[in-house]
Amino acid sequence: MAALESGELPLETALKRFEEGTALLKSGRRILERARRRVEELVAVDQGGPQVRDLALEPDEEDPH
Repeated sequence: MAALESGELPLETALKRFEEGTALLKSGRRILERARRRVEELVAVDQGGPQVRDLALEPDEEDPH
């Protein structure tokens, strides 16, 4: 991170690292959003709401893995 901020990296390397970082950020946000939905469903079940479905089995539209 320090090398990226200091401007010591070649432009192509800096762009590649920035792209990797933004991809990781998007992936992390998707994971957190799925976790938030799961928690909301668990709370709803605890309060007599609908049954929980396994969100972990849902394919990730943007993630090919």
